This record gives sequence, C-alpha cells and structure tokens, in this order.
Amino acid sequence: MILIFQNIRKVIKVDNLLLDKKIKHRILPVPKEHSSECGMCIEIEPVDCELVRSLLIEQNISVSISEKLS
Repeated sequence: MILIFQNIRKVIKVDNLLLDKKIKHRILPVPKEHSSECGMCIEIEPVDCELVRSLLIEQNISVSISEKLS
C-alpha cells in the first residue's frame, strides 16, 4: 500500500510517526500512475493499513491510500 501526500512536510511528519510506532515503511518516488505535488510517497505493508489509517486520523493528517501499482 502507498500513502500519497500533498507536500513533503507531511511525508516527513508521517515518516517520524511511523518510526516512533516501529511500523515498517519506506519512502519512494510516487509511481507514475499516481499524481502528487511533492513527488514522494510512503509504502507500508497491507497488514498495517488499518493501524496507519487510525494513526493518521488521530493526527489529523490527510493522505490518499492506494494499492501500489507495479
């Protein structure tokens, strides 16, 4: 699953949040099939999607969540 953001500040904020919660993730360029103003996204394991979604709601962070396209 990928998290797509509107700006790099949100990528950094979520990266730090996921690091604090020890949730496996990695920062990648946004796949060409998607658009993003900042050009970066965070990939997470599908098993963590609901946990991450809850954390983002709790932190009032808006993000698009999508399946990763190869």
